[in-house]
Amino acid sequence: MSFVVMPLHLLVCGDYASDVEIPLIEHDSSEYLTTLELLESFIYEYEVKLLIPGHGHICDVRTEMIERLHLSYDYILALRAHKESDWSPSWQRTSFMGRLHEKNKRQITKEQTEQLARRQYD
Repeated sequence: MSFVVMPLHLLVCGDYASDVEIPLIEHDSSEYLTTLELLESFIYEYEVKLLIPGHGHICDVRTEMIERLHLSYDYILALRAHKESDWSPSWQRTSFMGRLHEKNKRQITKEQTEQLARRQYD
């Protein structure tokens, strides 16, 4: 869950925009990408001055906020293209993150398989 505290120009963005963890695609990569786009629009629309991720460091530099979102976006697009994405240098390289990465790859494969199956029935 993400929300903006407008009087404080504060964006609390849950599991998005982490500078220490890769994105975790729980349900649908398209929805994840849409959320990233929405969060970016919030940063501009509400003139966000402070971003608080659920994991990682608080950010008070707008260009860095946007960069975090773009790194996540690019990571997901690379997975969808079956390319190994470049990890952000700040994302942890632990065995746990490796397992999350493998889970993300399985989620993308599942989505693409389901999409292909739907096309065959159309």
